[in-house]
Amino acid sequence: MVKYSKEPDNPTKSCKARGSDLRVHFKVAWPVKSAKGSFWIYSRNAESNAEVKRLRCGRAYISQSQVNQAQKQRRRHLSMPWEGLNVECFFLLILL
Repeated sequence: MVKYSKEPDNPTKSCKARGSDLRVHFKVAWPVKSAKGSFWIYSRNAESNAEVKRLRCGRAYISQSQVNQAQKQRRRHLSMPWEGLNVECFFLLILL
């Protein structure tokens, strides 16, 4: 079961998209560029979820979008010490 930070009022007329532990490689600009980079992918995913539920995609709007930073992980094989850190994020999108 996937946990969302907010549940829609009417779940039959809404659709959701979520990504976990996504690698984003944008240095120094954590929230802005990582959100823009993955927003397009998850908006398309939410639209296809709406089509499966037979909802009107043209009238849909974004009720909530949220990007959280995930736990940092390191690569096992490093050529240089500064190449080991990855930035990972959780992405959540709800369409109504």
